[in-house]
Amino acid sequence: MDPLPLNGLLVTEDWDGFNPDKKGFISPQEAEFETTGGSDIKIPIQQLGDQCYVRKSARFLAYSRVKRISALRLSVHKEAFTPPLPRREIDFLKSHVGNAESSYSVTGSEIELLGDTKKRIKEQCAKALDKLEVADGAPLVTTTLEKLEVFPAGVHRLLTTRTNESNFATVLVVLPAVSSGPGNIRLHATHDMVTNGVDLPKDLTQSITAIALYTDLSNVHIGVGAGCDIICLTYHASGFSRTHGPWNVPRLEGRLGLQPILRDAFCRWNQAIVRGENHPKLIVFCLDHQPASASAFKGRDATLLSHIAPLAKAYEFNVYLGQLAHLMHATVDVYQDIDYLDNENVDRSQLSMPDRPGEESVLEKLTTLAGAPIENEGLLEVAWDVVMEDEHLRAQLLKLPFKAEHQVGYTKGNWAQVEYTHSRNATLLFVAP
Repeated sequence: MDPLPLNGLLVTEDWDGFNPDKKGFISPQEAEFETTGGSDIKIPIQQLGDQCYVRKSARFLAYSRVKRISALRLSVHKEAFTPPLPRREIDFLKSHVGNAESSYSVTGSEIELLGDTKKRIKEQCAKALDKLEVADGAPLVTTTLEKLEVFPAGVHRLLTTRTNESNFATVLVVLPAVSSGPGNIRLHATHDMVTNGVDLPKDLTQSITAIALYTDLSNVHIGVGAGCDIICLTYHASGFSRTHGPWNVPRLEGRLGLQPILRDAFCRWNQAIVRGENHPKLIVFCLDHQPASASAFKGRDATLLSHIAPLAKAYEFNVYLGQLAHLMHATVDVYQDIDYLDNENVDRSQLSMPDRPGEESVLEKLTTLAGAPIENEGLLEVAWDVVMEDEHLRAQLLKLPFKAEHQVGYTKGNWAQVEYTHSRNATLLFVAP
């Protein structure tokens, strides 16, 4: 779930051949995005300026496993079973809990966990939920048994739909079973083009595996190897405030880093153009380094490009590079206890740029991501206007390292006027319709 490695972006030299649906990126938002409150669509992107663009690991699936368990006992339709179940008992259980069309399932009301089985299973559920990092605001989490299912060999789709507003996760508990096949049991879930998975142990005889998943995942499947049947209990996890006050139930959407913000900003921008509404002419990012093409991006710049490029391509925008020369200059008074001042003996400790220096900027050229110059005066003028008006961009620019120079002007005794300059060269990343 890390961003696409930069070597995967060399294909941007051929923009038409670039595939935006690479693993590690969210897919484009297809539905119309309704704006609310008339908010400026530049803001969601501009707010990212001082933040790290590296995508956080979006953990939407976690598991906990315990081995060497004591005997578990449960009753299904008042018929008692003691896992691990051999094949003949699993076949007998199947006859009690439906048929293949209904995934051999029975509702929680028909199940009774005997002895300390309920305690042991809930302990594993709690450990799996902890690994989802759902303890925001120290919630009181309750788990409710929803159903029991028997999964024979094959691939089975699982549902993780919320049952109520406080329900935030589904926990699948795999009970011990005696397998006559090779095992090879895997559960995988997909969210926003990223897949997480769990490989269950081939020997389920003496283990309980609890797998916790956020609700509303779009694609969850469990695959069971040939000659193997597994028994699963499904729990719904809900959260409540310990003080009975408001509690923000954790949602997967808040754990995907900054990508949804970027996606929505591009979607709003695209929709504004389609509808003929007011929209930004350009979006500009100030890069930390000075790459001449996509192949030279590194560090945070590379991560930014790996997020921007797929969304720009998906929503039919272009990406350019611009080279900017920026100069700050001011006349500074310097005092020294010598009769003559020159460039070599000026006391540099007395040189500091005032709050309101003079400034000059020159946008030297625009290029494609491949580094090819763009002969487009109109686009260059638009880019220049945006750069001059963007205070957020200026703040980023002033954080870049600069080259300091000085030239002594008028002198008198131990006083001199020194022309002091800071020069910066920056590379800007432009996104344009």
